[in-house]
Order: sequence, then structure tokens, then C-alpha cells
Amino acid sequence: MPPELRPYQNQVIDEVRSAFDSFDRVLVSLSTGAGKSLIFTMVINQVSTKIPIFLVVRGRHLVEQASLNLIKLNIDHSIYMADHWRFNREKQVQICSIDTVFARNDHFFDDKIPFVIIDEAHQFTLTGKKYKKLIEKFPHSKVLGFSGSCYPYSDFFQTVIEVVLPFELRDMGFLVPEKTYIPAMIDVSSVKIQKGEFNQKQLTGACSTNQVIGDIIRCYREYGENRSAILFAVSIEHAKIICDKLNSAGIPTGQINSSETKDLNTSTLSDFLSGKLKVIVNVGILTTGVDIPFVSLLIVARPTMSLNLHVQMLGRGLRPFEGKKDCLILDLAGNSLRHGSPYSIREPFSVKAKKKSQVKAWVCDQCWRVNEGSGECAYCFHVKEKKKGRGIDYLDGDLVPLEVDEEKEQEKLFVREYEKLKLTKLRKRIFVPSWEMQELKKRFGSDKCKKYGNLIGFPKSLLGEK
Repeated sequence: MPPELRPYQNQVIDEVRSAFDSFDRVLVSLSTGAGKSLIFTMVINQVSTKIPIFLVVRGRHLVEQASLNLIKLNIDHSIYMADHWRFNREKQVQICSIDTVFARNDHFFDDKIPFVIIDEAHQFTLTGKKYKKLIEKFPHSKVLGFSGSCYPYSDFFQTVIEVVLPFELRDMGFLVPEKTYIPAMIDVSSVKIQKGEFNQKQLTGACSTNQVIGDIIRCYREYGENRSAILFAVSIEHAKIICDKLNSAGIPTGQINSSETKDLNTSTLSDFLSGKLKVIVNVGILTTGVDIPFVSLLIVARPTMSLNLHVQMLGRGLRPFEGKKDCLILDLAGNSLRHGSPYSIREPFSVKAKKKSQVKAWVCDQCWRVNEGSGECAYCFHVKEKKKGRGIDYLDGDLVPLEVDEEKEQEKLFVREYEKLKLTKLRKRIFVPSWEMQELKKRFGSDKCKKYGNLIGFPKSLLGEK
């Protein structure tokens, strides 16, 4: 029997069905904890009897995870993987990793046009070699993508569906609250930015000094509350340095990375899951598609210019778990200053748009409060001095809480909902001139429409004013 879906999950499926009336390539934006795997499994359940399905995911473990989800609904399927016992090219539903798509040429569905579903679809680009091969194989297929971080999303997709925001999932109890702290910053002002990201070699040097390592140990002891933690490092070299230092300080720590054997990584992860290790350090392995809900502490020791990577990393600690009240984020890299908190309101944006962070934040050097927006501190009115160079300036001091301007968040939410309603009006061909304004009034009430109405030109007549 199919599981009972949450209201917003049913809404996603309804909007997907409606979107394919007008588009061939649709992207669904759903954050950590929203249940995107369940949703695309339900989509497969609904359409697999009519047309063939090609489900593409990232990595072997996600292939197996997707297979388990299909088994729960008794959906007959094949796993397209070398020597896998479940592989059968005659099956209507095929699961495959993107690496297998790229590596092999003996594809199936040669005489059919399958419905293609892609997980982690923000990485789907027309120029990327792996995905280009998939596009060339099925040029006439309808494509449904899913992503928890569409920042930016590929311009391969024609429309984006987003029905629930991360903070709404938190308020519904599907994610936990977070507390983000900005400690003494890593100085990356001299690190070059190449292709939108920090230079890896220079970044490793900036993050591997004794002072930075000392900060990680001190911050874990003073602020970590002895919680189980995932730590994100810059490189394999950096991860090993951190691991050795934490173990020397008496904090049981392991590290996993792509240079280790699969068995060793599996063993280390098993020790962390069983509680033998308090901290697990990783480089690019525990950022996407990993579900370890008991983790309630994230230590971010790798600066990144990527909003996508930032959102993915923070998502690893937000899932609820028995006895878990919140997630602590020790952002030693200061990424939250560039990209905001995990619950900041953001718009998915296309790669055609200007690639820049949607949240600009800075720390006042007078009162040490975190600000967003203009160069004047909202708390002590100190004017920020302009400094040369890119990146984060070194800040010597204790941890500083990341303050969120709730008023600005409400403004962004109001405008965002207005833009969504305009698109809905266009897609559903609603010809009532003031429909979106009336919907805003229903959702936000007259007071908020009056308060924020000037941002979108809300007609005063709808508020009973002249």
C-alpha cells in the first residue's frame, strides 16, 4: 500500500503533472528533509505502467537507496550496473548512476522514448560531458529533475517548482532549528578565486595553519557540547591534519575521503554510526545524499564560494531525530556571511542569471553583530569600512552568533510569494486582473499587505483605502 503523503508532497506531484502540459523539462526544488526520494518514487509508481522510466542518480549508494524505495512499493525494476544481479534490460523501470551512463554505450530503450528522472539535477548541464551523453541518448524524452539546492539550476530546465521552503519544513517539525556561530575567521583574503571557487592548493594552505587547527579543537570543546559531529575539510591533506590533531586532543575522530579504500571508508563510517567516533572528517563525501539524522553538530572548516555546496553541507545536520532539539553549526570558514543561514529565504536562479550569492552579510567590527545588506550596522549604526581584496578578513575573537533580520526575511517572503503567484496565474491562464493580489491578502492578511505592499505595487483599493 502506498505511504500517506504530506500535503505539500501531494501538491508537488500535482504541479509536476500540470507543468508537463506546457514544458518538457521540469525541475523540482525540495530541501533536505522534504522527501524528494519518496516523491519521485510515487511519480514512478503512477506512470511506470504507461511508459518506460529511466532514473538517474549520483553514486552507487544512491542507486541502492532508490532500489529499496521502489521495492517498498513493489515496483518491478532493473539496476543498470556492471554484473548486478537485478539488471534486466527488458524491465520498464531502470535505475542508473550518471557515471555508468557516461562509461557505457550499451544502453536500452533503443526503440522507445523513456521518461527521464534525474536526482541532484542542479548539476545537470548542457556542456557537462556526463550529462551531455544522456541528453544525446534521449533527445526527445521529457525530463523531471529534483534538487535540494538549485543555486544555480541548469538552464537545461524550463521551469522550477518549489512549493515549500526550508523554514516552513522547520516550522512543521520536519527539520530542526539551528544555531549558527561565526568564530575567529580563516584568512582567505589572499586566496585566488578561479572559476567561481577558491584555488584548492592555496585554500589548503590557508586552512592548515596551527592557529586554525587550534580553533577547531577549542571550538569543539567550548561550543560543541560533546555532540556527534560531521566536519567538512578542504582537501585530503587538510582532513588528515585535522583528524590527527583532534585525536591527539582526546576527541575520537575518523576521516573518510576518495583516496581511501571502500572498505576502510565503510569501517570508519560504521564506527561513527555506532558511537565509537565523536567526529568524522570528510572531503566531499558527506555533502550530498547522505542521511545521518542523529548528527547535531556541523563543523565547517572549508571556505566556499558555492551557495550550492554551502546549502548541501548545512543540510546534513537538519534532519530530526529522537531527543535532538537543534543543530549547532560552527562555521569556522565564515560561509554564512556570504550565503546566509540554512533557513534564509532564497530564490532558485538560472545559470543564465548573474552568479553571485543572494545573501550579503558582514560582521560589524564595533559591536560584532552580523548584518545583511547595506554598509551601516543595524544595531550600533557603525559604518563599515571598505577594504581591498576578496574573501574574508581575519577576525580575532570568540564565536559570534549569526543574527537573522526577521523583518527583511518577511519582506523577501512576501515578494517571493507574489512572483510565484504571477507565474501560477500565467500558467493556469487566470484572467482575473487582481487575482494574485487577492491571494496575497488571503495568505498574509491586510496588515502585512499594507506593510509590504509598496514593494510590489499592491493596490490600496484592495485594502479598503483610496
